[in-house]
Amino acid sequence: MYAHNHSVVGDRYRYTRYAEGSEELYDRSTDPHEFDNLIRQAKTNPELKAAVEKLYKWIPKDEAGKPDLVHGRVKE
Repeated sequence: MYAHNHSVVGDRYRYTRYAEGSEELYDRSTDPHEFDNLIRQAKTNPELKAAVEKLYKWIPKDEAGKPDLVHGRVKE
């Protein structure tokens, strides 16, 4: 597990970006339990791509320090 993971929830979608770069996108109106990750479809679907772009803007660009956890171990 890593620090500096971010998840943003809009009116319909949840977008998550992890510290190592992977992403998730869920349509909470049709998939309230978030089983179907739509991030791959966002590359070709204009509506999903727009949702990612809108929510991504809310993720901090500068972090206040280095991650507390690296590869599952607490830094000493």
